[in-house]
Amino acid sequence: MAEAAPDFQRRHLGRYELVHRLDIGGMAEIFLALEHGPHGFERLVVIKRALPHLASQPAFREMFLQEARWVARLTHPNIVQIHELGDADGSPFIAMEHVLGVSLRDLLRAAISQGRPFPLGVVVGLVAQACAGAHAAHELNDPSGAPLGLVHRDISPHNVMVSAGGHVKLLDFGIAKATQLGVDTTREGSLKGKLHYMSPEQVQQQKLDRRSDVFALGIVAWELFTSRRLFKRDTDLETMQAIITADTWRPTEFRADLPEPLSQVVMRALSLDKAQRWATADEFRRELEAAADALGLKHQPDQLAAFVEVVHGDVLRANEN
Repeated sequence: MAEAAPDFQRRHLGRYELVHRLDIGGMAEIFLALEHGPHGFERLVVIKRALPHLASQPAFREMFLQEARWVARLTHPNIVQIHELGDADGSPFIAMEHVLGVSLRDLLRAAISQGRPFPLGVVVGLVAQACAGAHAAHELNDPSGAPLGLVHRDISPHNVMVSAGGHVKLLDFGIAKATQLGVDTTREGSLKGKLHYMSPEQVQQQKLDRRSDVFALGIVAWELFTSRRLFKRDTDLETMQAIITADTWRPTEFRADLPEPLSQVVMRALSLDKAQRWATADEFRRELEAAADALGLKHQPDQLAAFVEVVHGDVLRANEN
């Protein structure tokens, strides 16, 4: 188990002992924690806790709680699972599944620094699993059976975890929107999500549906195949202009060994006109896997696990101790 940083004081949130802080953002802080239970029960979990100065704001508090309520109902192997929604000192927190693995962002950075292109089958496996998780979220119904029309709105390498066993899990539904209910508790008039992974309609603050997430998944696939950033420009304004005009390149321009069928599947996900994209994340997944199968590419978790071991195995083993 990882030790606390020298400047971090372990403390408790109920039965959870905070071991160290993993990250802090503008809305919440993330901790690795040890859950204590009866008869010596212990397990590692991740705690996402609302920042105290925001927890007292009703709109923010409702957004934070809504994330937990939605994700708690998403029981799917490609989505990080919620264990509990709690409250400590007036700040709500979410206790969730701890994934022994690496974020896709860190895996991609490590692979680039080592000069290791992602094997084609590994990219297919990663994106296919992420698509499966996204589709499960898109298909979520409310307790009465009515569709929520959930859109993640923040799919990016930062919010995709890859386990040591080669399993992919989506996380952070903090700015997800239930389009059928009009539920959107974030501030109006502001862009929500990571700019470089937004769809054209998201940048233009238009009505969103699941095809916005399909576009984001297409960006992730493109970047994994090429080891390059698709929409990163010198300024945010230039980035937004590139997205809304679909200023892209075919991934085959940067990777000679990428077969055209795989390139075509990815480029359709990146269509400027959402009516031309894959209609669902599941359709994107099926077409991607079909193209890989026709090419004889292996894309099972075993291939992903082997790549994670080569690129990030030493770091993962260090974090276990």
